[in-house]
Amino acid sequence: MLRRILGVTPDALDTSTFERLVSDGVPEGQRIEFKSTLPGSTKDERQEFARDVAAMANGGGGLLLFGIGEGSDALGDYE
Repeated sequence: MLRRILGVTPDALDTSTFERLVSDGVPEGQRIEFKSTLPGSTKDERQEFARDVAAMANGGGGLLLFGIGEGSDALGDYE
């Protein structure tokens, strides 16, 4: 799955892979979803996370990448 979506094997996955996603402006889509933070403790946040996981599973799989947001501060505190 990593090779198909990100173009790397699991053993080659490193920080530069994620930096490339941000610098290239890779958009979210059916197979990739960016989340700046882990799901919170509220019911709404947990439901949103469950919906994202279910959508990925029903759509044939994909990647939920935590620590990467959208926009100019995409890597946030995780750099």
